[in-house]
Amino acid sequence: MAEENLSGAKAPLREYRWVILVAQGQTDLYTHLRAALQGDPKVRVIQDRRESGARNPRWVNERLRTHGAVVIRIPK
Repeated sequence: MAEENLSGAKAPLREYRWVILVAQGQTDLYTHLRAALQGDPKVRVIQDRRESGARNPRWVNERLRTHGAVVIRIPK
């Protein structure tokens, strides 16, 4: 199967997996997302347990701070 890109050319359809990283202190959000997405094998919901976000890219820390979670697409 192929998908059409912006230039109109056909490119192979890529499959992705998704990780939803939920910020510390957002236990209710974590519980809700785990329950809502438990049947989807392409999605993994995890809660951030790191003491520091120093190893995260800046955009990840910003989304965790402002939204409580971040969706990360991982090529399969």
